[in-house]
Amino acid sequence: MKAKIGDVYTIYNNRLRLYTACQITNVIEDKGDAICLYLDWTGESPLHLVQMENLQPLYMDFMYWERQLCIANVDIDVPAYFIFVGNIPPLTNEENSYFGTGNYGYDVYRQIKWQQIPEERRKAFKIAMKSEETVWLNGTEYKISSHYVDDAHCPFSKADELKVFPCLSTLVLKEYHQGLIEYLDNTPFITELTYKGKGQRSLDFRGTSLRKLLIDLTEIDELWLNDEMEQLYLLNDKISPCVIHARDNGANLLLQYRKIFHPYPELSNLNSLHGIEINEVDMNDIFSVYPNLKELWLWGKPGYIRNFSVLESFRNIEVFATRNLFGFRGYSCARTDGTSKLALDDKFARRCGKMYKKIIQEAKKRRNESFRHAGKKTRVDKRKYG
Repeated sequence: MKAKIGDVYTIYNNRLRLYTACQITNVIEDKGDAICLYLDWTGESPLHLVQMENLQPLYMDFMYWERQLCIANVDIDVPAYFIFVGNIPPLTNEENSYFGTGNYGYDVYRQIKWQQIPEERRKAFKIAMKSEETVWLNGTEYKISSHYVDDAHCPFSKADELKVFPCLSTLVLKEYHQGLIEYLDNTPFITELTYKGKGQRSLDFRGTSLRKLLIDLTEIDELWLNDEMEQLYLLNDKISPCVIHARDNGANLLLQYRKIFHPYPELSNLNSLHGIEINEVDMNDIFSVYPNLKELWLWGKPGYIRNFSVLESFRNIEVFATRNLFGFRGYSCARTDGTSKLALDDKFARRCGKMYKKIIQEAKKRRNESFRHAGKKTRVDKRKYG
């Protein structure tokens, strides 16, 4: 179905678990594009024709964004999951506004969540964001507009001391602070947390607004994630027996691990898995724990992949990428239903193998040369280095 000017569609937003709406305000046929305006409407059931007369454009101003219409440049071919409602005159002719992420529902989701925050707090956030004023914390002066705090450089004892920063959104903590969970529960602007603290056997973030969590799970037995959590980065490079609780068993979650594959069976619906600094990984291990992956990225140090052919068993995989990993040659991974195909070039794989061997040989050569020169004095040419 081709988009037409004035068409109104309703779409189910998985993150909000509500229906949303949008309108096509212009069509550029020669480019195959359409201009899509998001609408300020949500409902538990699809939008009906009789409801269209009260529709209004959705203005985006969440967090650090300035208020402006949210307009996206989309394909003229309407996705199958868009439900046609009707056609009315365009609610705006403006096209030079904020162009969204291209993810039809994410910007709407962020804005609707923002609008659920009490208005006086949103106003205080916006005022502080532009302010040149300063505040004092434990004898040190800081800008009230600070949106990032690291307790290594901004020391504090109790988490509620951070209330002096009305637009704070990112926290980096090397230790647990008294009242941390309560502070996060009552501060909807904190969306990113790096936590390296020790001594807490259980952490419950279900009442927070976090979207990104970087955490060392060493010594933590149980971790509860909030529904809004999108990205979980594990800082520990050893397997932790921690039990991770996530909405829909991780259906909207990206999990990143370091070095050794981290199995968390409770995340059986995990959406995305990223592995970095890998020395060795077995595809069988990944599939046995996360069979429903849609995205799989594996970054070597370099490293080695075992049982690569198991990749074809992932029925929902949409994106697969590797870097600096070896152990496979030209291999075609095609689904039996013919809907998708992942292929690796045999010549490319062999070329990578030769490059890997060359890198190892050069590294050994440099190491041997360093041994021969060990203990010798090095003359520095001051004319060159000043």
